[in-house]
Amino acid sequence: MTTDLSTESSPAEGSQTAVKGSERQNREPKLPRPVKAKAPPKPKPEPIPYRPTSNPGEDEQTAVHEVYEAIAPHFSQTRHKKPWPLISTFLHSLPPNSVGLDSGGGNGKYVPTAREAGVGLVVMDRSLGLLGDARRQPGFGLGKGKGKGKGREVEGDVAAYEVAGSDGSGECVRGDLTCEGWRRGVFDFAISIAAIHHLSTPLRRRRAVQVLLQPLVHAPKPPYARFMIYVWAYEQSSGSKRRMGATTGPPVPLTAETAARESAGTGEQEPAKVQDVLVPWVLQPPKAPRTPSTGESSGAAQSDEPVQVPAPEPQVLHRYYHLFVQGELRDLVVSAAKEDGYRVLGSTEGESGETEDESASEPLSSDTRWIKIRGVGWEADNWWIEGEVGIRPVSLPPV
Repeated sequence: MTTDLSTESSPAEGSQTAVKGSERQNREPKLPRPVKAKAPPKPKPEPIPYRPTSNPGEDEQTAVHEVYEAIAPHFSQTRHKKPWPLISTFLHSLPPNSVGLDSGGGNGKYVPTAREAGVGLVVMDRSLGLLGDARRQPGFGLGKGKGKGKGREVEGDVAAYEVAGSDGSGECVRGDLTCEGWRRGVFDFAISIAAIHHLSTPLRRRRAVQVLLQPLVHAPKPPYARFMIYVWAYEQSSGSKRRMGATTGPPVPLTAETAARESAGTGEQEPAKVQDVLVPWVLQPPKAPRTPSTGESSGAAQSDEPVQVPAPEPQVLHRYYHLFVQGELRDLVVSAAKEDGYRVLGSTEGESGETEDESASEPLSSDTRWIKIRGVGWEADNWWIEGEVGIRPVSLPPV
């Protein structure tokens, strides 16, 4: 006897299967999600040639101070935290427990390096935003009793600090590059890295150098107080990302008056070197939050996929820079020192010129301040200069 194992569906089950099939046929097919075409990348903004006006203070307020205040958080996030090698070497070559000034020190980039070198560093800058980042650098802690080295008290128009010692403690104060608030003889060294080129006239740049030298200790014997200055160079390497220097076009007149005066001239003039430029900074806006999408009607089901709110366009701000040509930084330091009563002693490595006053016929009295250029060079699209200052008594042999 055989058993039939085959089964047959009942009329009701067949009807339900037909209904389900009909529903599948009537359901609208799911369309693929549209793919947005990527917009072509926008060209990067280029530096703008600039001619300073008769109001340098207003120029710098608009094209330097206000810009750095606006970009301070972005600046600290995007700048390389690794110190420039020559500046690190300079700080590590100083006597332990030295106390120094970083004029225009921004976000305190060299505070950790100073701490490693066992020296104290006071960071001065105009931007409150950058100084806030400087206070978060490893090594700050003045006034908390942690310093074990010698203490100094600063008098004048800038804030005071209490201790700077071998633990590399530092402090920051708000001030201008031309601020005269420091008492003379309070610092063993001074640096100004990528700051003086933001001053828009030769007079203001000379004044910044004088203000940097004045608070240094002027000793009659070694160790002498030392200084180092870095500025952006006009002479850029072929792989430079700054896209300035020789690649920049002729200056653009700032006013209709200067444009009319220049157009009245006859003959063609050879384009001059453009050393004054407005360098763009692209400030990216914060990312817009994603919000849940809602249906087109109240009866539509809500989607779980978030909707990206269109972000605002990036803001392009421009910072003023003076690009230094070869020899200009050295001439600036020498002229500023002479104007302030210094005698310029013999030059050392990398130097030439007729500024050696060692053989001058007039004797140097015991209260004569002197300056000596220890070296000048070009490094990574920047010009740098290092020197030392002191007082030269008559009894001492030539330096």
